[in-house]
Amino acid sequence: MKYWLVVFLIFTSTACFAVDDHERLRHIESLALSDWDTAKVLLADLDEKQLSGSDRDFYDYLSIYFTTKDIPFETLSENYKRLYDKLPPGEARIKLAKSLLSLSAHLSEWDYAFALSKDVEQQLETIDDPNLLAAGWKGMLVFYNTAGLRQQGESMVKKILNSTVADSKLRCFARTMRAEMNLEVNKATELQFNDAIDNCKRAGETFFIAFNFVHLLDFYVTTAEYNKARIIEREAQWRVDELKFAPLSGSFLLSQAEMRLGENRIDEAEALAIQSINSNSQGEYKQGVKGAYRILIDIYQGRKDYEKAYQYLLLKQEIEALLTSEQSIRELAYQKATFDVKAKENEILLLDKQNKLLQAEALYSGQKMKTTMLALAMVSVVGVALLFWSYRSRKLTRKLRYLATRDSLTGLYNRGFFSEKAVTLLTQAQKSGQPVSMLLLDLDLFKSVNDTYGHQVGDWVLREVAASLLRVCPKEGIVTRMGGEEFGLIVTGLSAKDSFQLAERCRQDIEKIDSSISGHKFKVSASFGVSTSSQVGYSLDNLFSASDLALYQSKRFGRNQVYEYNSNLTQFG
Repeated sequence: MKYWLVVFLIFTSTACFAVDDHERLRHIESLALSDWDTAKVLLADLDEKQLSGSDRDFYDYLSIYFTTKDIPFETLSENYKRLYDKLPPGEARIKLAKSLLSLSAHLSEWDYAFALSKDVEQQLETIDDPNLLAAGWKGMLVFYNTAGLRQQGESMVKKILNSTVADSKLRCFARTMRAEMNLEVNKATELQFNDAIDNCKRAGETFFIAFNFVHLLDFYVTTAEYNKARIIEREAQWRVDELKFAPLSGSFLLSQAEMRLGENRIDEAEALAIQSINSNSQGEYKQGVKGAYRILIDIYQGRKDYEKAYQYLLLKQEIEALLTSEQSIRELAYQKATFDVKAKENEILLLDKQNKLLQAEALYSGQKMKTTMLALAMVSVVGVALLFWSYRSRKLTRKLRYLATRDSLTGLYNRGFFSEKAVTLLTQAQKSGQPVSMLLLDLDLFKSVNDTYGHQVGDWVLREVAASLLRVCPKEGIVTRMGGEEFGLIVTGLSAKDSFQLAERCRQDIEKIDSSISGHKFKVSASFGVSTSSQVGYSLDNLFSASDLALYQSKRFGRNQVYEYNSNLTQFG
């Protein structure tokens, strides 16, 4: 839901800005949310030549802001960037940065967005105006929520709620964001949503009241509390209908579909899931579409309509691949922005040393030889420091590149980087006519290991399995942790028979893992699915889907075995 929330906030962001000294500008600013057209006319009537200083900066910002509904977001973003580079530190620059952060996130310009967020963080450290500071915290909270940085977002929530100047609207927003962020990681509580709803009712924030009701319904459905869900569904319905905001309606439809499925009202669940997908006409709410596809897969499986179930499975996998890729891009951009800030800090330290060198030169100008020797010594220190920092920078860059491509627990490639490497490998193999094989495996009954012996033991198992796969897999193969307890291998130059035998060797090696080393005794095993390019071609999606089908059969018919894909195999048959 966070992406379309950003769109909503782009159009309503001025409503919570700090008060400007210029009365007419302040009135236009506060009027923008309730009466956009009138506010726009009032701004046009102002004589900009009479404005100066911070008033002129604020006027320039509002002039661009009021083009939001008239031009593409890409053009709006470029206009904001040009003005941001010209504005001096102060109120107008902070306000502009808030809008620009939301726009950059919405447009997936993550490199720029994270760099801008670091700049705003530094500006907020120098601001004394509590009202402007609270507004800045709100802008950062919106961005952190959009970027999936929950810990940083929670710190902004605490700053807002502990502030003495945050008004009821801002407190409503902060509690709403806290409940949403916690819902995404299964840490939300009923009390958090009710608290947010009560605060937003007192503030008269009709959008966020409806927003919280939809999330509360989602919470009840997730926890299978259908009686409570039915109680609030009606109020959520009329509040969503009253707003007529399509993305919020789509999220509400998805929650209803989940609820009907849990109540075994299958036909209603199907209709609601399809409505939810259709409401996402802009294709921005990928998580919601993924959830709707999952519901439809369950429904068609239950009806034994395996063809439709398989079609929705492919669509769901496509959405999952996009989400994984977007997450990898965000993580790499965040790491790069953090690195750049450190680099600038070190650059400032070096410049400070150089300034001290010049001061020393001026102080001892009468002692030419002594000054020369001192200058040479200081230059040597700076040179050594630069060489050292250059070495550290290259080392940190390599480390960041490694972290962006690896699974932190096992050290294997992560799914996003694996997909990039696999596409390159498939392209080269197709040109040379080499066969390509994909092996997917899923650990058997792994959840019971976590539940019985704890997550530390579960993590130990995952690392042991990763080591086993690297030990058995040929050097030219690529090994990845797909996520959870699922792993994947892609290898060139093997026939279908050789691929099957490789999977069997991997299975046997995993079965030999001695669990007693962990302090407990239990069996480790895995189920495998294998496919080759000679069967389904050189498409990564086709190879993945074919191996996934074979893996499903392996799990279904006994586990701890290898199944090879063939054209007669179906996932649900």
